[in-house]
Amino acid sequence: LGGDHGTASGRNSVVSGGRLNTAEGDYSSVSGGAGNRAEGEYFSVSGGVSNFASGEWSSVSGGERNTAEGSYSSVLGGETNTAKGLSSSVLGGQSKTADSCSSVSGGWSNTASGPVSSVSGGNDNRASGYASSVSGGYENTALGDRSSISGGRSNTAEGDYSSVSGGVGNNAEETYSSVSGGDNNTAFKDYHLLYSVDYPRLLA
Repeated sequence: LGGDHGTASGRNSVVSGGRLNTAEGDYSSVSGGAGNRAEGEYFSVSGGVSNFASGEWSSVSGGERNTAEGSYSSVLGGETNTAKGLSSSVLGGQSKTADSCSSVSGGWSNTASGPVSSVSGGNDNRASGYASSVSGGYENTALGDRSSISGGRSNTAEGDYSSVSGGVGNNAEETYSSVSGGDNNTAFKDYHLLYSVDYPRLLA
């Protein structure tokens, strides 16, 4: 036991440094930092400030006010990030949330809430469909199962297997629909029929 005012109350738990750290769970560990807590069995917090590992076999590797809630979840740095689902992960950044085998790799205020979904970067992006993904950009939303958005701003991939490659305010509404770019375009039929809000016309 090391550090200043550290507490290791679980069986075979360890606090090896830092200040005001707590290892409550059996076989849990806190390696440094300040105000960190490993609550359950086999949890670990490697450093940082006010980090919390509460899921079975979960870990937080640094940063500030990060939480690993889900079983086998992990947060690798950053600030106010949450890995709340089974086998979810957050790799740095700020104010990001990963759920249900999902991952958020960077950026700020991104959320991967769909099972096996991912957000790779950007700001305020959301992947909520099953196996959906947002690669970057700003305020993009992948709602459909296996939908994807590569970048741009305020784009939505609503249909299953739909995609938006970029641009601003585009929406792929239907199954297998896609929008390649531009401004305020909507794919409202299957496959590639587009409707432009600014210039009403059908693009077969």
